[in-house]
Amino acid sequence: MKKTLLFVLPLLVFAVSGCLNMVGKPESVLKSLEKEVLRGNVDRILELYAETVEISTTANPSGRPVTKADLRYYYNRFLTEREISSFSLNVESVEKPSSGQAVIYANFTLSFRYDDKDYSVEAEMTFSLSKAGRKWRITGEWNNPILSIYEPASKSPEY
Repeated sequence: MKKTLLFVLPLLVFAVSGCLNMVGKPESVLKSLEKEVLRGNVDRILELYAETVEISTTANPSGRPVTKADLRYYYNRFLTEREISSFSLNVESVEKPSSGQAVIYANFTLSFRYDDKDYSVEAEMTFSLSKAGRKWRITGEWNNPILSIYEPASKSPEY
């Protein structure tokens, strides 16, 4: 009985703490992203991404593949140059078109200080995720407020 209790108790604590959901639910990746951006922890942010990520922005809606090295540069630069006062990602819906694939539609709010001025951005954002082993990884993003600042347009605007 005591041996069973010693085995079951840690498992119960693990399950109650939400650790199982971090592995099982794709939307848990967004909560982790939100938390790590607020902490300014670039290494932990990058753990949430696949090796190559398709990034689409309003300036480049067709998107392009971006490596983790690029993501590190973008997040490092943003987080060192700006003081984030708030960042939230609220999941609107989750679609699972196939096993091991997910698309998450979310709203974000980002408030930060840059060059002694306050900025606030609110918009919709879309993530595509793939399951790698037991963990979900971000494989694509549309309209990330942080990456949109640095991601250049693929072609000149037409007048």
